[in-house]
Amino acid sequence: MSLSCVIVDDEYLAIKILEEYISRMDSIHLMHSFKNPLEAQDYLQKNKTDILFLDIQMPHITGVDLLKKLSSPPLVIFTTARHEFAVQAFELNAMDYLVKPISFQRFEKAIIKADQYLQLMKDNKSSSALPGFLLIKSDYQIIKLMHDEIILIEGLSEYVKVHTTEKKIITLAALKDLETQLPSEKFIRIHKSYIVSLHHIKSYNASKVVISNGLQLPVGRVYKENLMKHFRN
Repeated sequence: MSLSCVIVDDEYLAIKILEEYISRMDSIHLMHSFKNPLEAQDYLQKNKTDILFLDIQMPHITGVDLLKKLSSPPLVIFTTARHEFAVQAFELNAMDYLVKPISFQRFEKAIIKADQYLQLMKDNKSSSALPGFLLIKSDYQIIKLMHDEIILIEGLSEYVKVHTTEKKIITLAALKDLETQLPSEKFIRIHKSYIVSLHHIKSYNASKVVISNGLQLPVGRVYKENLMKHFRN
């Protein structure tokens, strides 16, 4: 099934390049292009699309502010000439961040990744029997991690490190965003920098948790009561 998309960019040439790239791919079709972000905001509030190609620096309103104003935002791929907004973009859970001039090969990678992500989300919603998993964006691909594979998730400033039973994966994401995607019956926040799998906790007390890979992790003061309460129950 073809993915729908909308382009929002105040540069005419940038729009034309994206439109040309979209025309080369059967897996995606263009709904509308906008130079005026305020017009785009109104359109996006009334019309659903799968992917939004969004410039950041525009007149009247930035791409970041436009995204924050959308009540049900689509999957976002930022398109910009500036590198320094990357961290902010991924904090907003952007699917990708394309720096101009954008090559077709890089554009194609972004579309493939977005298509994989949307298909996995669709499959997860349509099958209640499907085991729970977490989708991680890393190295231009979507990595599907089953909940049982995850030992702990460690916050590293703008990044997180996911420790699994087989490897460690670093991704640009916010720990608090991943926390909302994990079931509370399987995972618990024990510190501002750590979410751990309850299955992999081997021992604990009020100040530390020992997990199955041998690591000893501190228990944060504000998380201590919830940890102790969980095991009392």
